[in-house]
Amino acid sequence: MTLAQSFKSYLTLEGYHPTTIRNYVCDLNYFLAWFELKLKSKNLPFSDEEETLVFFTPKIAGQYQSFLLKNDLPSSTVNRRLSGLRIFTRFAISQKWLKINPIQNLQNSSRNLPKDETVLAKFKNFLEAEKTSTGRLTSANTIKNYLSDINSFLKWLELAT
Repeated sequence: MTLAQSFKSYLTLEGYHPTTIRNYVCDLNYFLAWFELKLKSKNLPFSDEEETLVFFTPKIAGQYQSFLLKNDLPSSTVNRRLSGLRIFTRFAISQKWLKINPIQNLQNSSRNLPKDETVLAKFKNFLEAEKTSTGRLTSANTIKNYLSDINSFLKWLELAT
């Protein structure tokens, strides 16, 4: 079973929302593709299995965050990718694939904050109220992802006009 498949099974068992699972698995695959290129550039072996994680160090984690930031991704995307990786590292530690948490010292990006935080705050309140009134299974992570998507759209709209 690949790392992504194992992670998806873990997220499902933990009761994460299907959208969150899809996003986190996508984020892990994005990291693994970058990680593979990084290892191969240093003539180190890569496989999509747990033994490769021996090369996942705090230095590599910092390089990954720098890579994300240098590519002008919105901070919401950078932060979500790091969030997915944080959940994955907790899972990998629980499976004893990692001995230390290589991303424990990484901080979320704070650039590109929304200009109209009031709109986002109102939308967040709406989602939380809808969750309560309809009984829908909307996790905190799902709400955070919706807010990230809206923030990205607002930035695009600002650039498009």
